[in-house]
Amino acid sequence: MRGSHLSLAIAAAVLVGCNDTPSPTQVASNAAPPAQRMATISGTVAPNSDGHKGTALMLVQDDGSTIGLTGDQAAAMYAVVSDQVEVDGQLDETGEMFVQRFIVTAVGGQPVLDGVLDLTADGWLIRLTRGGDRGVMDPTDDLQQHIGDRIWIALPDDAVPTGFGVITLGTHDDDLSHDASNGKKRLAQPRIAVSFRP
Repeated sequence: MRGSHLSLAIAAAVLVGCNDTPSPTQVASNAAPPAQRMATISGTVAPNSDGHKGTALMLVQDDGSTIGLTGDQAAAMYAVVSDQVEVDGQLDETGEMFVQRFIVTAVGGQPVLDGVLDLTADGWLIRLTRGGDRGVMDPTDDLQQHIGDRIWIALPDDAVPTGFGVITLGTHDDDLSHDASNGKKRLAQPRIAVSFRP
């Protein structure tokens, strides 16, 4: 009698072990992440007010639809809230984009260039984020303080800027100051980013 009970217990254990129905935890762990595709999308940067999870910023497209912006590059976009940008990144089916690159294209409705301000033997120029460069004539004293910074700049055909804004601060030679007490260089106080609108 004892042997038949043991056989029944083993058979029941085998049947339970062979059950093909996944448990709820198996279903959750096997769920595929949202499909992603590379995309380039234009729109206006805005604070997230549309329920996108895990993002503080969103991109508002011309048709009013929104996309949540994530990633390190998205964090740099705080400097261009309310401005128009073109964003490259991985877009998923939930309407979230992992930003890999962005370019500021317009500020206050006016077209602008996006790049790093530089001074060469030939004069001032902006090294464009898209590639190439453009000459800058007669930069203001304020603008000259941002050599090495990534900026947007309103630059008409005559190359005289009518406005600029700082996107991210770069590394500057004058950010290192000499500490006479120990003969070593130390980081100077961080510079303040100043911008004005065209």
